[in-house]
Amino acid sequence: MAILMILSGKDKEFCTEALKKNGVLNEALKTLKN
Repeated sequence: MAILMILSGKDKEFCTEALKKNGVLNEALKTLKN
């Protein structure tokens, strides 16, 4: 989260979207494992 605070503008938005996508992938993997 500290890295996101350092970044600004489009970079911050890009990282936020990337984290959201990673979160979705992680949830999908958890579902597949269970």
